[in-house]
Amino acid sequence: MYSHLWYLLICPIINLFQAGFTDLLFDEAYYWVCSRNLAWGHFYSPPFIDLMIQGGYFIFESALGVRLLFTIMSTLGIYLLEKLLVRKDLILYYAIISSMVFMQVIGILAAPDIPLFFFTLTFYLIFRRHIEKEGLLTTILLAVNTALLLYIKYHGIIVIIFTILINLAYLAKRWRTYLWILLAFALFVPHILWQAENGFPTIAFHLFERPGGSLFELNNILDYIPGQILFAGPFVSIVLFLSLRKIRVENRFEKTLLFNLLAMYGFFLLISIYHHIEINWTVIGIPPLVILSHKVISEHEKYQKWVYRLVIPSLVVALFFRIVLIFPGTVPIQRLRSELHGHAEWAAAIKEASNDLPVVFTSRYQSTSAYFFYSGEDTTYTLNPTQKSDYDFFGYEEKLQGETIYLITGRKLNPQTDTVKTNKGLVFGTRIENFRSYKKVKLIAANPIPEKTGTDQFTFKLRWENPYPYEITFMENPDLKSKIGYRLYKDGEQIESIDNFHPATVISFEKDSELTIEIGESGEYEVQFYLQTGYVYSYPVSRILKFTI
Repeated sequence: MYSHLWYLLICPIINLFQAGFTDLLFDEAYYWVCSRNLAWGHFYSPPFIDLMIQGGYFIFESALGVRLLFTIMSTLGIYLLEKLLVRKDLILYYAIISSMVFMQVIGILAAPDIPLFFFTLTFYLIFRRHIEKEGLLTTILLAVNTALLLYIKYHGIIVIIFTILINLAYLAKRWRTYLWILLAFALFVPHILWQAENGFPTIAFHLFERPGGSLFELNNILDYIPGQILFAGPFVSIVLFLSLRKIRVENRFEKTLLFNLLAMYGFFLLISIYHHIEINWTVIGIPPLVILSHKVISEHEKYQKWVYRLVIPSLVVALFFRIVLIFPGTVPIQRLRSELHGHAEWAAAIKEASNDLPVVFTSRYQSTSAYFFYSGEDTTYTLNPTQKSDYDFFGYEEKLQGETIYLITGRKLNPQTDTVKTNKGLVFGTRIENFRSYKKVKLIAANPIPEKTGTDQFTFKLRWENPYPYEITFMENPDLKSKIGYRLYKDGEQIESIDNFHPATVISFEKDSELTIEIGESGEYEVQFYLQTGYVYSYPVSRILKFTI
C-alpha cells in the first residue's frame, strides 16, 4: 500500500512542485515555441507534444503549465507499467522504479520522452490484448496507438517494426494486421504531406545537408554502453540487466518484449558506430526491461536483496538532481549553471538593452526560445549558422524584413555595438536598420559533380532558388552585402573554409551560373555553399555535393 502511495500520490506532488520551481530547459522552451506554431510537422520531431504543452499552458501560463500534462502522464505511465507485470510483487516493482533515477528526473520535462514511454506502454497493453483475443476494436486501437507513437517521435517506429518482425509468421496470416497498418498509415498521412509540402526538410537535413565524418567513431560506442547503464539506473540497472540471463519466456507476448528489448539495444549500438546516441533515446526499452527483469527478480531472492539495498542510494542521487535543478547555488560549474538557471534575468537584461526592438540571435535556437518564453517577445528570431530549426518555418524572418532589429552576437561587430552584461556573462548587441536575411534561399546545382575547366580548377553550374513570396535581388539593403562562401571537405575532414568568395549577385535566379573553386589533389570531396549577409554569420544554402577527383 505504501509503495502505491509513493508513486501514485506523493511522487506526483513532488514532481508538480519541481515542475513549477525549475527553469525551463532550453529544449523545453523550444518545444513551447513550436506549440505556439501548431502544424502537422516540425523540423526535428512530429507535433504531438506541442498539443500537450499547449493544453497545460492554457491552464497555467508558466513553466508549470508547460510541463503539467507531462508530469501527470509520467505517473500514469508508472501505473500502466504495473498492469503489465507478470508477477504482482508491487513492493519489488516500486523499489525498482524508485531506483531508476533518470526516469524520475525526466518525469517532469516537457520533451518527447515521457509521451513516448507512455504510448509504448499502451501499445504493449493493446497488443497483448490483441494476441489474446483479436478483434476489430483492438485493431483500431493498435492503429491509433501506432500513429501516436510516430507523431511523438520517429523512434516509435522501432517498437512497431520489431513487434511485427518477431510476430511476422503469426500476423501475416491475419487480415486485421493489414487493416492495422493501413489505418495507422492513413492517420499519419497529414504529417507525410507536411513533409512533402516543405521539401522533406527532416530527411534532407540528415541525408544531404550534413557533412560526412569518419565511418567509425569509437567514442560513440564507449559513450553509448555506460550511458545506458546510467539511464536505466544508475545502480539498479546492473541488477536488471544481469537478471535477464535467467529469463524464460513463456508466451508470445514475453517473446515480443525480449526481442524488442535486445533488438532495440542492438540497433542503437549499431548506429553508435558512426552517430552519437543520446542516452534517453532508449526510453522505449524501459517497459520491457522492467517487466522481464521484475519477473526474474521476483523469483530470485539474491537479486531482490540487491534491489532493496540500492533503493536508498538511488533516492539520494535523485534528490541531488532535484535540488540541482531548483537551486542555482548548488551548481558549481558556471557553464552548466548557465544552461539550467537564471533565464528570466538574462532575458530581462537583453530586453532592456534592446529598447524593445525585435531581437535576433546568432546563437542556438534553444537559447533564442528561452528569450522568447521569459521576455514575452514573439518577434524573436535566430540566425544560427550551424543549426537549422523550426524558426525557418514559422514566418518570423519574413516579418522582420526591412525592420530595425537588435542583433545579439558573441563578439563586437562595430564601434556602435553595445556590451550587454547579463547574469550569464557578456553578450553584444547591435542595432541594425532595414534588416535583411535570406536564410531560406537555396543554391541549386545543375550537376553535383563539377566540370574541370583548368589546372586545379573545377566549375559548378549553380542558380538561386527563391522560396519567398516576394522578389529577391540581394541588394535590398546595399549596406548589408551578401557574399557566397563554401566549406570543402576531403575524406570527411574540412580542409578549406571561405566566407567572402563571391558576391551573391554573381549567381542568377533565372539560369545556371558558373562558380569555380580550386582543388589541387585527387580524392573524395564534399562541398557545401554558404551565404553571409552583412554582419550575420554565414549559413549553408546548398546540399552537400559529393564528388571524386
